[in-house]
Amino acid sequence: MLNGGGEFQKGQEQADLFALQQAGGKEAKILILADGEGGIPAAGRGANWFRSLGATNAQALPLVALTGADQPQLIEKLAGANLIYLAGDNPAALLETLQGSPGWEAIRQAFAGGATLAGANAGAMVLMEHFYDPATNAIRPGLGLFQNTIFVPQFNGPGRKWIAQVQKAYPRVLLIGVDERVAIGGRGNDWQVFGRGWITLYRQGKPYKYQGGQPFKMLS
Repeated sequence: MLNGGGEFQKGQEQADLFALQQAGGKEAKILILADGEGGIPAAGRGANWFRSLGATNAQALPLVALTGADQPQLIEKLAGANLIYLAGDNPAALLETLQGSPGWEAIRQAFAGGATLAGANAGAMVLMEHFYDPATNAIRPGLGLFQNTIFVPQFNGPGRKWIAQVQKAYPRVLLIGVDERVAIGGRGNDWQVFGRGWITLYRQGKPYKYQGGQPFKMLS
């Protein structure tokens, strides 16, 4: 599941209940990870939010240092998680924390083993093959879970301003623009929009729009 921002707030219930269902239900083991200066409160809000939705085993795991993703206790918890949710205050900090770390390898293995993976705003941005850093206007390698893809959050706000530069640098990349308080969830090529808003996919530079409640194919 990929969220355009404004996570853990009213209006996100449908998307997060979908993620919870995919993870096995209300008894699923949920880990909320976040980094940057806002990492501790962001992770805590996420755990409290999922508890409000009925989850019985939601835990906050803020990554407050670049070594945070290497901690053996964290890696052990990741290996046993049913839902791993990457929130994020600072996308560059989150990427630098996870990239090349045992923690990221543990997340990859959990996902390959059937765990549900979610990312919101910064947490979704870093999952792509390419990562656009709005702080530096630079595009660099992301974590690579979605090949040939860039994720643009808050597409009904500041995110839309990134499009021209990204398309100029990568004209054939798949751009996923998601409005704030809107999310997409799916598996393989079959996805659905959650929330009152829109997403815009740019395939080969051409925009395709989908609204809340609408299913769509990620790759045409």
